[in-house]
Amino acid sequence: GTGIGLALTKELIELHHGTITASSEPGMGATFTVLLPMGKDHLSENEIFVRKDSTGETSKNGSETDDEFLNDDYLILQDLETRTELKKEVPVDCKLPLLLIVEDNDDMRSYIKSYLSGSYNIMEATNGKEGAEKAIEHIPDLIVSDLMMPFVDGNEMIIQLKSDERTSHIPIILLTAKTSRESKIEGLETGADDFLTKPFDADELLVRIKNLIEQRKKLSLLLSQHIGDKSQTALIQKSSGKMITNIDEVFIEKITAVVQKHISNPELSTEMLALEVAMSRMQLHRKLKSLTNNSAGDLIRNIRLKKAAELLIEGELNVTQISYEIGISSLSNFAKIFKEKYGVSPSEYV
Repeated sequence: GTGIGLALTKELIELHHGTITASSEPGMGATFTVLLPMGKDHLSENEIFVRKDSTGETSKNGSETDDEFLNDDYLILQDLETRTELKKEVPVDCKLPLLLIVEDNDDMRSYIKSYLSGSYNIMEATNGKEGAEKAIEHIPDLIVSDLMMPFVDGNEMIIQLKSDERTSHIPIILLTAKTSRESKIEGLETGADDFLTKPFDADELLVRIKNLIEQRKKLSLLLSQHIGDKSQTALIQKSSGKMITNIDEVFIEKITAVVQKHISNPELSTEMLALEVAMSRMQLHRKLKSLTNNSAGDLIRNIRLKKAAELLIEGELNVTQISYEIGISSLSNFAKIFKEKYGVSPSEYV
């Protein structure tokens, strides 16, 4: 996108005493031709890399061993071994955020992964179609995606994910070799939360990822304090910019309404809630945890206790009646979890 890759290619070719030429016609694309001399007679001694054996000594049959590297079978075998290594799954640490890298270039994807794998659990996808499918199935905490990819490009994937209730909350960083202002605006308008132009500084990417995840955590903590309060949720949504989309706001209202509808049912569970909103249990858990810092079980309990507090203030029902009204059949359990949330017993709260 900026010409750096071609300049680097030219330097590497010239180091090997080769040449690169280009021919181009408007509307027909360009052809680059690289010529490299075979063997090593054209190289001086200080231009030849001498490999060492396992003892640190110079290989005695260096010339024969070097010839291995010119053998197609050897190169293909090494390439396959390298790709196998790249595909090995990193052990999952449940405490680390889950990142999805969507990039069709194997080297770039591997480079990004190598920089992030120590701080995050990493999933990979090779195009926008695969990326969208994995995002919907696993609900990552953040997505880093290339723009130009086969099948479905970055912008198309973002539109799909940001319009899907299951994934609309996920922050997405878009990477692109396109440097034009129009390309950046297009990416941001489709719903990308941040934008980086290739070639990019890996440390900058790391900081941007960290900042977006931290912003999401702060927002979820704020929302967790106002679950069930529609006016406060709308106010938070308005002040958060696009961190909370309209789809997310509607989702919070819907999930709250479902809990309130079944609030007196002691059998109300995570499974029932997931079924009501047409999500898997895992999808619902990760969505709620990211959006409101509540698991489904926490959400049900917090809405119940919020309702209990309102009924206590109204004063029309006693503590036992309120406990049954919010679906908690054990009075001692109601008193315990109420005190955990509000710091006082139900009778002291009044």
